Amino acid sequence: MDLGHGVRVKVRPLTPGLFSASQLHAHSEVQKLSAEWDEKNTHKDDPSGPDMSDDNIRAGLISEHMATFLAVNSIIEWQGVMNAKGDEQAPVCRETIFALLQIFWNGQ
Repeated sequence: MDLGHGVRVKVRPLTPGLFSASQLHAHSEVQKLSAEWDEKNTHKDDPSGPDMSDDNIRAGLISEHMATFLAVNSIIEWQGVMNAKGDEQAPVCRETIFALLQIFWNGQ
């Protein structure tokens, strides 16, 4: 799969189980974020963090968490993802997948 900017990834096939697990994980994570937000912002006029009472924000976060879960559990090889020094290929692992996704999400 070509992600652009010279980055290509090889992924496992998407199965119904993996898709369902990613949905459940994403909803669970956003529920946790919502509960934390509610607890922090119950009596504040200036809430911190994204407004978790906004349906669009929650939907966006669910999409982000779902894509992250799928990536972490699906990417098995890649090309064009370099280490922090930029002198060799980065290993495919949870941390480097998260780092790649942060670049992707911030570039959107």
